[in-house]
Amino acid sequence: MKAVLSSPSFPGHATLIGSDVQALDDTRPEAQWTWEVIGDRPGEYSFSLVVSTVGDDGKTVVCC
Repeated sequence: MKAVLSSPSFPGHATLIGSDVQALDDTRPEAQWTWEVIGDRPGEYSFSLVVSTVGDDGKTVVCC
């Protein structure tokens, strides 16, 4: 699985803590991602989180 968090209009930064790609198998059926999000100014902002299934190489998006 691969996760990407984004917000083009967010004035600050969101830093992924750990790897964006996490392997799942019988011994690890769940994934967890953590970001440190620090804004430069107060306000309400929207973020998009995209989680994709990827191939064994960690790059190829697996579809359907």
